[in-house]
Amino acid sequence: MNNKDYQINLSKQQELVYNFLKSHNIKSNYYNVGGCGVLDEPFYEESKRRINLAIEMDENIKEQLCEKSYEDENGNKLYILKNNSEILKEFQDYCIKEKIIVNLYNSDSHGYVDLNEEEEG
Repeated sequence: MNNKDYQINLSKQQELVYNFLKSHNIKSNYYNVGGCGVLDEPFYEESKRRINLAIEMDENIKEQLCEKSYEDENGNKLYILKNNSEILKEFQDYCIKEKIIVNLYNSDSHGYVDLNEEEEG
């Protein structure tokens, strides 16, 4: 995916995640969406349970979601929604319905080595 496509898909992802959180009365400045699956295309119904969502929570949200999430061990102040939580299952369904690209990869941000050049030298 080139940088332009990446930015377009990132904007769509951000908008859809924001709308989902807003529909659940959750205010969060930061989130992380990911999952074990394909890059640069939406997940499918059979793989949707691999989608994860972590969000930054203030004290009000922590009270609301304390039993539905756990603190990320990376020290980034995000809380990961538990696999068995209803809100994560709703988010996974939402990702499928809205065709959210969960795993975005920006090829323009990574260097590469032309293996053919190395073989010739």
